[in-house]
Amino acid sequence: MNKTPEQFARFISQTPKCEIVTLDKPLVDWLLSINTDNRPIKPCVVNNYFQEMISGEWYVTGQGISISTDGVLLDGQHRLLAAKKAGYPPIQILIAYGVDKRAQIKVDTHSKRSANDLLALYLHIKASKLLGPALKATIYMTSRTFGMRNGVGVADLGDAYYEYADDWDNIPTKSGKVGVAGALAGCCMFATHNGANKNSVADFYARVLSGENIDRTNPIYWVRSVKDDWDKNAKGYQASAEWLMIIAKALALHLRGETRSVFNKPPKNFKEVVDELEMTARSNRVIVTA
Repeated sequence: MNKTPEQFARFISQTPKCEIVTLDKPLVDWLLSINTDNRPIKPCVVNNYFQEMISGEWYVTGQGISISTDGVLLDGQHRLLAAKKAGYPPIQILIAYGVDKRAQIKVDTHSKRSANDLLALYLHIKASKLLGPALKATIYMTSRTFGMRNGVGVADLGDAYYEYADDWDNIPTKSGKVGVAGALAGCCMFATHNGANKNSVADFYARVLSGENIDRTNPIYWVRSVKDDWDKNAKGYQASAEWLMIIAKALALHLRGETRSVFNKPPKNFKEVVDELEMTARSNRVIVTA
């Protein structure tokens, strides 16, 4: 590691300390030079901090920059990159140094925050309570992996929000139980994002919630039956891969105009179900079910 410049030597400490500093070019560039063991950069997070800095909406908080006892940046890379992008504005920020490197794995993991908490706290996105669960559903479907190994983080939610913003605007009725309508909205956003007819998707969404104009041959009837059964047995939806697969399968059938009177076996392969919905959404066989 390069020798630490004399003016920053105090930040290499074996004793935990913290102070509020004013950023400038030498400090920012030095801090970025010790960013040698961090997570991949998420451009959406950098851009969010950048917008705060240039709009005068940046404030000192209890979160900022942390440096390990051996002089490695543990936290704050996105803030520093944003400051560099903004032209090194003289903003104030908290720096903690002399931090045990093992603390890096503890950052923001003690009290689990909901997806909506993360959107509001870090990205200042406040919307319907269904947005967070809906974005999580799109993340799972895009990755073809339900329940990502490291969980869904703020950067993942930020990327999904900017990618699916137009599709979220097309959700006609942002209501219903969070677990039910959140997964439902996520499936519908995924379908329209991949080219499905917006009116047909909106029709599916509204009728799953209302139960109107369906019979036993309609795939929506299957979704409603499962929903009613789980309501009676207090079975949760929000963390259920099965529920997401049922919605995705039914939506694919709805878009193809197919009817099913009996579903003997619930879908089991998450990737196959999502692949089917994506292929259906991209196809030209899009029919609004009467």
